[in-house]
Amino acid sequence: MLGKRLLFVKPLITLVFLLSMCIANAQAQSINTLKWKKRVLLLMEPKGDLSLCKQQLLAFKVLDEEIRERDLILLCYNGKQLLDEKLEVTSYQLSSNPDPGFQGVILLGKDGGIKLKEPFVIEPRTIFQLIDSMPMRKAEMRASGNN
Repeated sequence: MLGKRLLFVKPLITLVFLLSMCIANAQAQSINTLKWKKRVLLLMEPKGDLSLCKQQLLAFKVLDEEIRERDLILLCYNGKQLLDEKLEVTSYQLSSNPDPGFQGVILLGKDGGIKLKEPFVIEPRTIFQLIDSMPMRKAEMRASGNN
C-alpha cells in the first residue's frame, strides 16, 4: 500500500515543481517591455559583489524627482538577475547581456538603444544632461512646459 502511495506522490511533487517553474517564468518579463515607456540605467556588476553598484545607487539616492521626471528606472545586474534600487530581485530579465564582462553603467533610451556605456561611478548630473539632450526628452520637456 505504501508503494502505491509513493508511486502517486512522486509524480505529483514533480508536477508541482514544474508548475511553479512555469509560473515563475511567466511572471518574469524582459526589460524590453519597458521600451517606449522608460529609460533604463543598468548598473552592471556581473561578478555579484555589488559594491560599485551600491556606490552608484548612493549617488542617485536623493534625486528621486529628477529620476521620475526623466522616466528613468535603475536596475542592478549581479550576473544572474536584475535588482531594483533597494537591491531586491525584480521581475525583469535581460533578454541578452550587451557585454558579459562589462562592469559599469549602461543607459538605455526609451527606444531600447544604448545611449551611454561607461565604467562606474558616474555623476548623476552627467546622465541627466545626456538624457536632457535627447530629442525625445526635449519633446517631453516642451510638452510639459519645462524647457
